[in-house]
Amino acid sequence: HNYLYQHEDGVELSPGLTWSNNPKYQPVDANILTWSEAAAIENYYWSKIKDKHIPENERQLMSLRLIVFSLGFYTGMRRQEIIGARLGDITTIGRQIFNVREHDDRSIKSCNGIRQLPIWIYLPKVIMDLVNRYIDYRKNNGAELDDYLFDISQNIKSTQINQRLVYNHIHWSMKVITGNNKPINFLVSPGFII
Repeated sequence: HNYLYQHEDGVELSPGLTWSNNPKYQPVDANILTWSEAAAIENYYWSKIKDKHIPENERQLMSLRLIVFSLGFYTGMRRQEIIGARLGDITTIGRQIFNVREHDDRSIKSCNGIRQLPIWIYLPKVIMDLVNRYIDYRKNNGAELDDYLFDISQNIKSTQINQRLVYNHIHWSMKVITGNNKPINFLVSPGFII
């Protein structure tokens, strides 16, 4: 949505917007996160990441939350696509692509779900830099390309992202910023409801 909005004279998505001129399609009935709300969430996470009074491991967790939030907001990736991502799913040479694909323990919703996302276009540079620092951190700590991208366990090869520590906090921050306790969709994809 961000790319289309900026480069193709797109319209801002909002509740009640129809996706087509075709009368058979109903208006969007969803709680959609706005750009200003997303910016407020990003600013909150950046303030915590930069706060030297917060322990290093908690600041790293805030960085992870910001990356996960940004992938959902800017690319429309679904929760399970992010959770199941592998280190090798992101190209690290040249223009970076996030390959959304099936793995042994992750299925894709439909054949259209298998795709390549040009994250070098979708993500702001500052977020892309954060992603690259995180990838370097994982590789420098022994992670291999088949290991989960988002693994915050002590054993670098064992588990996926901890949903309670990451998604519950993102959900909490969205509720605080929006003042809405209902599930909120990211602008780009209704698949990333938290």
